[in-house]
Amino acid sequence: PIKVKTGEFFGSEIKNTDSCRTMVLQGRTANVPYLQSLKNPAERIIIDKSSILVGRLAGSVDYVIDNNAVGKMHAEILKKDEQFYIIDLNSVNGTFVNGERIVCNTETIIKNGDKITLANEAYTFTV
Repeated sequence: PIKVKTGEFFGSEIKNTDSCRTMVLQGRTANVPYLQSLKNPAERIIIDKSSILVGRLAGSVDYVIDNNAVGKMHAEILKKDEQFYIIDLNSVNGTFVNGERIVCNTETIIKNGDKITLANEAYTFTV
């Protein structure tokens, strides 16, 4: 059998003791908050810094949503004092938290499990 050392691969731990088995990448235990798309399981907006801009204007936002209903700079997600907020940046089609349209340019608290909708793109917020 081939011996494989335990090491790191893009921040994941690699463990393998049997060359006939598939190598399993085990992610670190750090909890990184994210928005999980409800229509596309592969789409996840990772919130890995204190402020994330989302919208469709590539080069100006941290996460591009390819949907003309979403504003160029649609919303900002903030982390302050261990609390998360979303701010609608004057989008035409709005930002919704659990089905309620939020007021533009106002910090709205978001919590684990909240449904966040940017125009017609729906996500679940997970901490």
